[in-house]
Amino acid sequence: TKAISMMRAFGLASASAWVQPWVLGVLASLGGSFLGTLGVQFRILADSMSEHQGTNGSVDKAPGIIQAIRKVQCLRAVGWLSWIIGQALGQVAILLAPATIVACVTFSSALFWNTMLAPMVLRETLTKAHCTGVTMLSVGGVVVTLVAGDAVNKFRFSPLELKELALREQFFMPTGVLIGAACAVVARACYLKTLESWGFSYVWAVVGAVDLTITKSTLMMATSLAIDPKSASSPSTTLMVTFSLLTVMLHLAVLAFQVASTRYAEALQNQPLFLASGVMLQVALCGNFFNEFRSFSQVHTLAFLIGFVVMMLGLFITSRAGELGESDSCREPLLCRDSERLRKTRK
Repeated sequence: TKAISMMRAFGLASASAWVQPWVLGVLASLGGSFLGTLGVQFRILADSMSEHQGTNGSVDKAPGIIQAIRKVQCLRAVGWLSWIIGQALGQVAILLAPATIVACVTFSSALFWNTMLAPMVLRETLTKAHCTGVTMLSVGGVVVTLVAGDAVNKFRFSPLELKELALREQFFMPTGVLIGAACAVVARACYLKTLESWGFSYVWAVVGAVDLTITKSTLMMATSLAIDPKSASSPSTTLMVTFSLLTVMLHLAVLAFQVASTRYAEALQNQPLFLASGVMLQVALCGNFFNEFRSFSQVHTLAFLIGFVVMMLGLFITSRAGELGESDSCREPLLCRDSERLRKTRK
């Protein structure tokens, strides 16, 4: 009887551990990454099919072109629907778990799904190097998630605490440098009429990190307002409207980057770059803003850094596993439509 009671107590303790908010946030992040990645690859496939039809067929020469166009439209619609559902699950994850956990889990799982789905959806070649990189990313992501979930205790802040966090010099100054560098990249791209994948990924990463910070802050204030609207610490209507508008604007900016990202080359080559730059800035910016590293012990810090380094090594191996073909080079620039002018610019 005593043994049975101990087993029941252990089972209840294990069940309660699995229903903690940050665990549910991790599960939502995993599901959102899968649906979002699948949606992106469907859109890449639709764009590739559209380009093929535009160069190799017409209504007169190909009687089935109308049916092919409908197939492309269906693929694009399904891709967007899957991506939107994935983003919704990502918002749930942001509300339930610390930003550091969400950023790292989203990165590792999205890159894993991208590597697994690309050979099936886009017929891209999966090499041993890709498998090695994905394994390292998965191991690093698990280490980072477990360490962060064990060490980070405070998930919510009041509006006054959020204001104090934003005005800290150790957050305000580095963030200003990051945003200034992103503006310089955009100005250079407008001057040269071209935006390479590395510059595109950096600007997207800065916008995404700011979006994650503002979104999590808005959700925290909305939760505080819903729980006790008459409390002195509840946000004002003006503050809620301002942050809600900022959230919508940043979401639209991220959406614009999502739309433009399919114009770049192979998913196995550029998606790791986009994901890695995004997670690095999200971890740095959001972790710094919400003080998620303050409660780390030396052991937690060491384990977190080891997991993060393993993730970065996995990224390097994965991104170098497949080289771009010459036929894809003209799809890489975002603003430059003239491949000959691009080659002269690179020279």
